Amino acid sequence: YYTEFANLKVRSSPSKPEFQDVYEQQIAVLRSLLEAGVQSGELRRLDADKSAHLLYEYVRAAVAKHVLEWPDEPIEATISLVFDLVWRGIACEVK
Repeated sequence: YYTEFANLKVRSSPSKPEFQDVYEQQIAVLRSLLEAGVQSGELRRLDADKSAHLLYEYVRAAVAKHVLEWPDEPIEATISLVFDLVWRGIACEVK
């Protein structure tokens, strides 16, 4: 695990230069959605740029896990889990 992590050498997600533009476009869309959510009061104040990058990586990891390890599960289950973790987090519900 640590070897794999070290091999990443802190690079952006696309491993090939031809995907860099697509990656940056997707980050820009996420950033603008987050900024709009903060402006409308639907989201709490946050660093939209850093949050966009982290959300992108989170979704990318979920897709990889689904494809490589959970292919027999319906994609809706993975999508539901991603949405639940993003919108509700992992904290217990307030009683």
